[in-house]
Amino acid sequence: MNKVLVFGDSHIAQLALANRLQKNTVFDFSFVTAPGPITSKIKFEEHYLYLLENEGGWAEIPGFPNITPEVLNTWYENTKDRFLSVSGCNPIDLRNFSAIVIYGGSFVRDDWWELVNGKIPYTKALLAELLERKITKTNHYIWLQQLAGFSAISSNIFSMLPPLRNELGFSSLDTGIQDLSIFKQTPEDVSFFEIGALYQYLVEKKGGGFIPLPRNLYSDDERATSRHFKSESETDFGHLNAEGGKLVLDNLVEELSNKLII
Repeated sequence: MNKVLVFGDSHIAQLALANRLQKNTVFDFSFVTAPGPITSKIKFEEHYLYLLENEGGWAEIPGFPNITPEVLNTWYENTKDRFLSVSGCNPIDLRNFSAIVIYGGSFVRDDWWELVNGKIPYTKALLAELLERKITKTNHYIWLQQLAGFSAISSNIFSMLPPLRNELGFSSLDTGIQDLSIFKQTPEDVSFFEIGALYQYLVEKKGGGFIPLPRNLYSDDERATSRHFKSESETDFGHLNAEGGKLVLDNLVEELSNKLII
C-alpha cells in the first residue's frame, strides 16, 4: 500500500478524523499538523521534515485572547507527538512516502476575488504573476518551493487547495475567531473557479502536482464554502465539519489514485 504524508496546518484535523472513521484500502495516510504559529518551528532540509525545539517559549497573539502561550505549547506538543507517531523520531524522512501532500498554509487569501473583479482582460501569464505576488509569503507556497527543490522527492509533491471561508460568514454579525472583513467584501458576481487554473499553473511551474477540492464543497455561487460543511464551532467560519473533511479526503484518494502508480 502506498504511504502518503499529508502535511499542513489546522485544516489537517478533519482529514485525519475522516481517515480514522472509514476503512481506506488504497493509501496508508499519515497526517502531521502544525497549527497557527507552530509553523514557525517547521523546517525542511534536504529530504527531511524537522520540528525545531521550542527554546524561546510562546508569546501572546494580539487579537486572539483565547490563544494563550499555554494553548500554543499544547499545540506544539501535539505536533511533536504527530512526528513521533509517523516515524518514531524527529525528523521525518520524506523518502519513506510515495507522495507528500501540502494542505492549508493560507494558500488562498480572502482577497482572491480581486484578480477576477477587474474589467481589463489580463493574460493568463500576468494574472498568474499577480497571484504569485499575493501568495509568495504564505506557508503553503514556501513549503512547496522548499520541497520541490529536493530531487529525491520532488516528483511526488502535491499541493491541495484549502477550503474557502464558509458562506454563512457573509451574514455573520460578529467576526468570531477570524477576521471576516475582507471576506465580506467578496462581490456577488465572481467565481473562485475563475482563478483555479492559475493555482494549478503556479503549482506545476514549481514542479508540484495540483489537487483541486471537490466542486460540491463550494457554495452555489462558487465564492465560498457551502453552508453544509461549516465547522461545528459557531464562531469558526474557516474550517470544515466532519462531513466536509470526509468529502475532501475521498476526493484526495480519487485524485491520488489517478496520479500515482498503485
